[in-house]
This record gives sequence, structure tokens and C-alpha cells, in this order.
Amino acid sequence: MSKKITIISIVAIVIFAFIGGGVFWYFKQSNKPVNPLVTENELEQKASSTENVDMSDWITFSTIENTSMKFRMSFKYPNSWVQKGSIDGGSISSVPFFDKEKYLEDCNKNNSIGEQCLIKGQIAYLYVNNNDEDINTINKEENKHEVIINGYKGILRINDSQLGIKNMEYIGNSKIELTLPNINGHFVKFIMVLQTELDRFIFDKILETIKF
Repeated sequence: MSKKITIISIVAIVIFAFIGGGVFWYFKQSNKPVNPLVTENELEQKASSTENVDMSDWITFSTIENTSMKFRMSFKYPNSWVQKGSIDGGSISSVPFFDKEKYLEDCNKNNSIGEQCLIKGQIAYLYVNNNDEDINTINKEENKHEVIINGYKGILRINDSQLGIKNMEYIGNSKIELTLPNINGHFVKFIMVLQTELDRFIFDKILETIKF
């Protein structure tokens, strides 16, 4: 009888020790500090890298000099981009910008339709409509805030949708859009894909160079 009691006591002690060790381990793990996704040092390095981006070789785009548009607008864009003129139709003109390294034009001839081309590597898009729009209609949209660009009021928003622009190859998940509803009677949009952390900085720098 005493032998059975001794065995039961030993088993009980082992079980309680096991449970106690598990509880201790749980609280020890839960009390560990959570490592941030980005440390302060990494943030400083990223900020430093954006400040050191060389803009001396950036290219000036002009709607007057580089397209057939009569609307006057200019800005600078990175040397790693390439611009291939404008696509004009009625009151609307669009200007695509491409990543030089990803730019690819694949054209196939179709007897019934003619030549069709698939162009890859688009990274940004300028849209100009000769008809202006009331900024109050845009203010109803979400994920936006007002900005002033070269003295004109505009709307800036980041969205994961295609923002209403077709035929643009979205390499990244996020897109950023500047909307200027009334620039001398014109409605203007500039959209860019955010592929890397530097892209938002590049977008902001482009906005700083916009002139009308």
C-alpha cells in the first residue's frame, strides 16, 4: 500500500513539475520584448539613402516639346525611365512612362485587326482631359488628402485598385495618384506604381518639379 502511494506521489510530482515548467516558459516567452519590423537605425539608413538620391541626371518632360498637346505642363523624372510620346484621342491625352530595364514592345500582326502591340514595363502615367472637374466631387473619395502643387489645389491618394486607368502593368500592389481637377480648364492626373520604398520619395520629388 505504501509502495503504491509512493509511486502515485512521484508521478504527481513529475506532472506538477512538467506543468509548472510549461507555465514558466509561457510567461517568459510572453514577457519578451517584441522586435519591431523596422529598427530606428534602419529608418535612419533609409532616410539617409533617400536624401542621397542623385537627381542631377533627371530628365525634363514637357507637354509642349514632347507631345502634341497644347496644354503646358512640365516636370522632371528619373533617368531610369523612358517616355514614348503621347496617346491622343479627342479631348483626352495620356503619356505613359516606362522602366528602361523592363520596357518591352511585342507586336503581332492580325489580318482582321491589324498590328497589335503589347507594351510592358509601364511605371507611371500622365492623364490630361481638356474638361476640368469640380474638386468637391473628388473630395468624396476615401484615402485622400489635399495638396498644393505649384499654386493649384489637388488631391493625393494611395489605393490598391487600378484607379480607373487601363492597360497599365501594375508590378507593385500600391499605386499613388495625384489629381489636379482644374489647371487652366484642364483635368490632370499623374499615377505611379510604388514598387520599392524609394518610389514614394521619387514621386514626391517629381511633384516638387511640376510647373504649368
